[in-house]
Amino acid sequence: MTAAENEAIIVVSMRHIYLIGILLLGITGCTSLAMSPAVTPTAQLNPTPTTEPSLRGSGGTLRLISWDAPTTLNPHLSTGNKDFEASRIIYEPLASFDKHDNLVPILAEAIPSLENGDLDPDGLSVTWRLKQGVKWSDGEDFSADDVLFTYDFITNPLIESSSAFAYETVSRVEAIDRYTVKVHFADPNPAWFTPFVGIPGQILPEHKFSAYNGVNAKDAPANFGTNNGDTVGTGPYRVVSFKPQETLFLVTKLVETNKIVYEVNPFFREPDKPYFSRVELLGGREPHQAALAVFTNTTPERADYAFDLQESPDELQDLIAAGHGTPNVNFGSRLVFLDLNRTDPTQDSRLGTEHPFLSDLRVRQALAYAIDREKLTEAIYGQFGHAADQLVVAPEEYHSSTTNYTFDQEQARTLLEAADWIDTDGDGIRDKDGMPLRFAYESSVNFRDLQQMVRRDLRAVGIEIEIKTVDVGVFLGDDQSHPDSSGRFLADMQTYDISMDTIDPGAYLGWWKCDQIPQAENEWVAGINVSRWCDPEFDDLHVRVMTEIDKVARRELIIEMNDRFIADVVAIPLVHVADISGMRNDLAGVELTPWDADVWQIKDWRSRS
Repeated sequence: MTAAENEAIIVVSMRHIYLIGILLLGITGCTSLAMSPAVTPTAQLNPTPTTEPSLRGSGGTLRLISWDAPTTLNPHLSTGNKDFEASRIIYEPLASFDKHDNLVPILAEAIPSLENGDLDPDGLSVTWRLKQGVKWSDGEDFSADDVLFTYDFITNPLIESSSAFAYETVSRVEAIDRYTVKVHFADPNPAWFTPFVGIPGQILPEHKFSAYNGVNAKDAPANFGTNNGDTVGTGPYRVVSFKPQETLFLVTKLVETNKIVYEVNPFFREPDKPYFSRVELLGGREPHQAALAVFTNTTPERADYAFDLQESPDELQDLIAAGHGTPNVNFGSRLVFLDLNRTDPTQDSRLGTEHPFLSDLRVRQALAYAIDREKLTEAIYGQFGHAADQLVVAPEEYHSSTTNYTFDQEQARTLLEAADWIDTDGDGIRDKDGMPLRFAYESSVNFRDLQQMVRRDLRAVGIEIEIKTVDVGVFLGDDQSHPDSSGRFLADMQTYDISMDTIDPGAYLGWWKCDQIPQAENEWVAGINVSRWCDPEFDDLHVRVMTEIDKVARRELIIEMNDRFIADVVAIPLVHVADISGMRNDLAGVELTPWDADVWQIKDWRSRS
């Protein structure tokens, strides 16, 4: 396993890194206000639901495989991509963004705009008109009541929903009528398209969750789909069963596997879709085995599609050569970076303690100059990564033009010497006041090759690195109080990857506000600002970003926040990484987007034969 085997983060589940604020698309309007999408798609028609369409279910079984096993079917209690993919097969949002950053309607009849009057020019509200005649997969009617309930569920503090970040700007939601919903914002909101859109926008059925809208939310039978009929959605499939399979001993640990079975939603609104009659999602395998299941015929288990491939470029080329499968390379917002601890890990990383080395900007800058991102990217990620020097890596329009910390080890040495870190005893490691410049560097085992390359570069400028690898289930797990968790961060440096959850950069940048610092007082889950960096000016900029509706002015503010973060070397961006999935050559109709789950259009998947 190589460092390219970077796990799917959980993005705000690091709050829980649930993968994470997505960037603002290019949006224009009839005025200078950044209020309306660049392209307004044509609304889909509402076909008459039928249980016997001519092509529906004619394609047999579609087999999916995820090396990381899903644990819940509730998208708003999810802790990672594994859960988003499993839930997105059945649940739908009002709209989502395609790969061209266009907002397309799903449960909405049309996209709100200034022209159709559904978008308030002052940015204080947006009106969504819902498709009529849509039914849940148990035959119950879908209506505005379900949208209102979903909002109440997500924002209920007792539930601690991982989607709550997408609704922080909402003051209230009201049902104008049975098929019209109006979302009100406390302040002008340029990111009006965040609530009810994409992964955090999936609508839950009120009649299945109303009795579980509180501390018992995790106990809802619909979360697990154990019995046929427990879990219903408006999407193309409904759940038949969600069952554990077996426990496998893989390498050095036990892995629980499971299998989720879906069947066609007989009430799905497009009469000729979906094509496949059955979907089986196998979860919990060794990552390489999942890849083999798609690209070769050498394993007992065969799959048509594999999520989140964890293969090095060379390994992937060998798999492609077998001739059975094709990789899907999807460059979105996924960023691998080096996090730097501003607090003292020997003092439980408590606020008010200063890191003995990293509190000095010159030392942080030296680290940034010393690492050869280009070589690291080429060696580990190949064509599936780009060297990164920004926090905001997508969409391109928000990329800062400022060049940051190009590889220059001589400059790194100069900075360290200016900070009085000098090798006084000739052992190759710099020291000061009798203390060697030594850092503890932790990450999950999937990044061990990357850790080794970083260590080599830093050793070249006189910095010693002690590497620690942690099981991914611990490092990025739910228990952020664990001393080896990324949220607790009891090391000097750590590496993981992070993605954005919505297409708006405001929510993403807000993850590094002062109030997002996890501490013992908030049970280590306040947010994902695990560097424990607090900059009041950055926070003030974020307030402005979240209410500035002029497109040009907001873009400048976003770039200013990015540049402030990078200039202070809060973390060191390393690689902009593609999400890579794999599919059999005979699978067609798959169109991915960086801003939703891979299966967001599974209704259109079909066989080439």
